Amino acid sequence: MGFCLASLEIGHVEGCVAGLPWSGYPQFIRPVQGILTLMCTRVFLGILCVLQLIFAEVAFSEVFTAGAHARSEYLRLRNLDPSGDAPVHSAKWVRLAEEMNATYLKSVNTMPSRDLLFAADTHMRVYRLNRSPGYLKRGKVIVETLLERYSPTAPEYGDALLLRGDIAIAEGDSPKGAGTWYERVESVSPARASRAQSRIQSLANSTFSKALPSSDLEVPRLVAQRVGSSRTISKRIVLDPGHGGFDPGAVGANGLEEKNLTLDFARQVKEILERESSIAVHLTRTEDSFVPLARRTGYANKRNADAFVSLHLNASPSHALRGLESYYLDTTDDEASRLLAERENGVVPGGAVDDLSFILSDLIQSGKLEESVELSHYLDSAVHRSTLATYPESKSHGVKKGPFYVLVGAHMPCTLIELFFIDNPSDGAKLATDSFRSIVSEGLAKGLARFASGESRGAEMVVRKTSSVPAKRAAQRSRKRNT
Repeated sequence: MGFCLASLEIGHVEGCVAGLPWSGYPQFIRPVQGILTLMCTRVFLGILCVLQLIFAEVAFSEVFTAGAHARSEYLRLRNLDPSGDAPVHSAKWVRLAEEMNATYLKSVNTMPSRDLLFAADTHMRVYRLNRSPGYLKRGKVIVETLLERYSPTAPEYGDALLLRGDIAIAEGDSPKGAGTWYERVESVSPARASRAQSRIQSLANSTFSKALPSSDLEVPRLVAQRVGSSRTISKRIVLDPGHGGFDPGAVGANGLEEKNLTLDFARQVKEILERESSIAVHLTRTEDSFVPLARRTGYANKRNADAFVSLHLNASPSHALRGLESYYLDTTDDEASRLLAERENGVVPGGAVDDLSFILSDLIQSGKLEESVELSHYLDSAVHRSTLATYPESKSHGVKKGPFYVLVGAHMPCTLIELFFIDNPSDGAKLATDSFRSIVSEGLAKGLARFASGESRGAEMVVRKTSSVPAKRAAQRSRKRNT
């Protein structure tokens, strides 16, 4: 809007109204001229207020829509190009950087800290691709805006300090100068302290040859077998706690975040299986960090895992759906499964993942399809039965198929399981309790143990038809990422 009420003095409006040709009106109006002047002034200012609110709302809506699209595209590209240096994606990163910069210039005072961090990281990636100093300078300005505007308690503050140090290295700053940014991380973000220390040590050893595009791209170390353990490993299973770091996943009405619950489930299942069986369990992440989808199945392949299980929580626009459901990798014509896959894949509605990767994975998985379906049934059945004993209202939507990117590239049987609806009042309340999460974890462990034992479910398996109610639509996309 081309005006600002803060600079419009009431006296100016009253002067304009008082200057109206009152002499041309009937005699009886003149005694109340002062009252009419005041009333007209208030009405005029009221109209201006309404107009300003309308235009402000329209502007905010445009910024919000642009920000949501940029976030979705950022997460999608980061999944396809984790290191940010693949030439095939260069043009896409450049377009995204320009889009984010336009949004920053237009709404610098209202951008959330997460959007600022994504924008700064995008510019850093483009700089690494084309070495254009303009992008490095933009990234520096954007990340410094985040550090100046937000308090150290902001979730992205530690990552912003790491990125600022990376930019300093790219600018040619001395190890001591860049190190000051990393040294501040431990006091404001203990979860990022190990990464900061790793950078400081690399600087001291002169092994920090290039700045990383994002602190969240560091590959978590898979937990090794305990030193001194003499147990014989019969099977290896990789559990993938969905989402993490920048990507909280679905959020319940009680404030629960999917990324925290999936990590809790994974840790509990690992503890149960390694305590009570000869199964070795590895996690794709052991802390609140973001791991690109393309790297998750890579962990399983490197460990020669016998199964890969991606853990998630569900959500629905109506908040009325409840229960669990499992998926194996396959194409589908079902709208509900397609929308759920789009949301888990971190792509905009109607978008697509890397077709070549999906085709190659389909060729690999064609020989593992039966085992993947069997694994899905084992988990779905075991969790359902475990929860029914204490919670008779517990329900399952069965086993379905879907084009989930996180399963692409797995060389072993794999499944994605949605462990109840986090935004449903009933499921959400149960998920908030330690007892229910323990029961679900026990069920997951039982299902994995049965699968690892080689039992055959045979004719017992029936793939259920998918529900016509789309789960986890775009209405939840603004809070949940990528896996």
